[in-house]
Amino acid sequence: MELIIQRYTVKESTMTTLPSISKILKGTKEMGSKESISKRFADTEILISTVLACPITGRSGATNSTSSSTSAPKHGDLDAQETALHWTPTKTRIDDPRAMIAIARVNWLHDKYPIKNEDHLYTLSLAMFEPERWAKKYGWRELSALECHAFFVFWAEIGRRMGIKDIPETAEEFKEWSLNYQQSSMIPSQSNYDVANITLEEFISILPNRFGIRSFAKRIAISLLEDRLDPFTDQTTFCYVRYDPQPQYIQTLIESFLRFIHFIQLYLCLPRSSPTGPVDSKLPNFAFAHAFASGKCPYNQGSGGGCTDDESSLIHAHSHSPEFMELGGKEHVDVLSNPSTKLEEDMTHLETRMHPNSYQRRPWYRKEGQGLFGKLGDRMNVWIGIWAQAPGRELRSGGYKLEEMGPLKYENEGHEDVIREAERLLGAPITGPWKAYY
Repeated sequence: MELIIQRYTVKESTMTTLPSISKILKGTKEMGSKESISKRFADTEILISTVLACPITGRSGATNSTSSSTSAPKHGDLDAQETALHWTPTKTRIDDPRAMIAIARVNWLHDKYPIKNEDHLYTLSLAMFEPERWAKKYGWRELSALECHAFFVFWAEIGRRMGIKDIPETAEEFKEWSLNYQQSSMIPSQSNYDVANITLEEFISILPNRFGIRSFAKRIAISLLEDRLDPFTDQTTFCYVRYDPQPQYIQTLIESFLRFIHFIQLYLCLPRSSPTGPVDSKLPNFAFAHAFASGKCPYNQGSGGGCTDDESSLIHAHSHSPEFMELGGKEHVDVLSNPSTKLEEDMTHLETRMHPNSYQRRPWYRKEGQGLFGKLGDRMNVWIGIWAQAPGRELRSGGYKLEEMGPLKYENEGHEDVIREAERLLGAPITGPWKAYY
């Protein structure tokens, strides 16, 4: 359910857009085909999920920090224009730079378009406050005051790293600013309708057309948008995207369904044992392979714990690491069996692309099925309508790199710029498999 809500929230932020944003989106021509639309949403989901799942410091929980005496600058002590982006303990090894590579790629892509700072701020406010609104209205419990503040602090920091200016100092000030900006800037426009309709059609495309199912789902989605914007006036979202108001019974039906899910989660579901989402918080297998090949155990947890940085650590890691056992493949074995060889050369033989944990209707970045049953499974998913297209080269079945994400026309551009920007955001160099080719 959380994955569905996450995907809906990503698309809703596009559907409930400002004319200044929708005109840019429409002008990019990336909303003109089903393939480009699906890739845009797949990439957006992966980039956002990477920022949420991975440490923004670049240090995973498996890394032993040797600079514990160095304290981070306090919020409020930072210059509004620069912030302390260059702060990082000097002796700390950056082993998981994924979050900052994702932000650097977003920054690189945004620089291609004339987006106003106010529009950046408004979109940032949606990321901050939508989870609170959804949890309050439909969740099995409301977010606590601490959780709401954590959302604000986290996204404010992400906003600063994206170069967004004039972020309000408190959540209350930001909420007030967001509502005022909606009232002054949210006006009806044809571009709003065009972008919203394209987005909505993509969202419901997984449903069959038979028996009016897809049409009914569209009406449900519109009803969810109607009270989305301004609770203080009679104006509602469909006015801004020119959708017709939906009957009250549809609103009642969807609210009853979401309340039912609320009941199931509250009383019948066990606590989640681990985080779920399109991106894993744990290091990818190739990062573990590089750590082992360099003679460093990624399970060092401080003095006296974990492995030592000598040749025996490879053997010890082999015996207690499930990630190591999952690596497989001749390339990994060759590198791991020769830790003394040049790592930069060896890394060119490792597969350093990643695959998400979940997929949209067009399964971008999903591996192709292997063997007879794998290929039959791919075709079966297309035949029954789960997928619109089987995984293949067109959908980049080999996997993704964060620095390549975005419109296909930019796939081979800006890689070095992105890595340099990520290094600036981290305040430390990016090495190993993350920079094997740059």
